[in-house]
Amino acid sequence: MPKKIKQHSERISVIKSDGIAFCKNNDQREYLYQKLKKKLLAGNVLLAAHYYTDATIQKLAQETGGIVADSLDIASYCAKSSVKNIIVSGVYFMGETVKILNPDKRVFMPTLEATCSLDLGCPAKEYIELRNKH
Repeated sequence: MPKKIKQHSERISVIKSDGIAFCKNNDQREYLYQKLKKKLLAGNVLLAAHYYTDATIQKLAQETGGIVADSLDIASYCAKSSVKNIIVSGVYFMGETVKILNPDKRVFMPTLEATCSLDLGCPAKEYIELRNKH
């Protein structure tokens, strides 16, 4: 991982999810949804969800002034926002990109283990070697 990106990545915080997307009980799911919605609206927090995240998370983002989009639009939207805290529901590099564009904002992710085939198919070392050759 390039040094500059690594520095930003180390500043991304992991948050524990209440598991709203995995609740089987509708009453518990609705309770957690409303609890999270209230916290997002009360705080200086933006929820950014990628298109492939759970529909409930997408709905929560939309209802609280957040965004549902692809990784580039998420990063651009967060850079234009005045909020100080951003929750990124997506893969690891999305959180990195948001943090790079928002160095003074706090960026949170449910997990730093989330990956995708595009990310895994382009290892940093091999990419740098290819870029240096051409």
